[in-house]
Amino acid sequence: MRMKKILIVEDDEFKLENLSECISSRVSGVSVVFARSIVSSLRQLESAQDIDLVILDMSLPTYDVGPDESGGRPQGFGGLTVMQHLDALERDIPVLVVTQFLSFEQDDEIVEVADLQQSLSTDFARLFIGLIQYSGGSDNWKDELVAKLEGVFS
Repeated sequence: MRMKKILIVEDDEFKLENLSECISSRVSGVSVVFARSIVSSLRQLESAQDIDLVILDMSLPTYDVGPDESGGRPQGFGGLTVMQHLDALERDIPVLVVTQFLSFEQDDEIVEVADLQQSLSTDFARLFIGLIQYSGGSDNWKDELVAKLEGVFS
């Protein structure tokens, strides 16, 4: 049986390391690849046919941030763009959103995380498997993440 492949789309290095460490230490039979922006995640999703699950941050830069690249325009709902693209590709890859924000700003309106979760459940019913509230100061999210991954891969 081949290893399951998880794509983590996350631009925050600390959060990325925490997610990766949690998965590698608590979930067996998986490998993890990374993307740090909307564009790099879309490239991964278009080129790799063996991705089994996406862990997706909602706030992402357009491009990878680097020594000579600012990342382009930050997008509060960049993860939504990734999900729309995945939906358009008709790839049935489960998507788990992991965010540390309690609300998001869109068109000068505040969108609470519970409303975002409901919207994603409705708009991306075949892809969206849940939303986990991440906190760098707590480990509560880890059990929820592991349970979701085990539910998908069992």
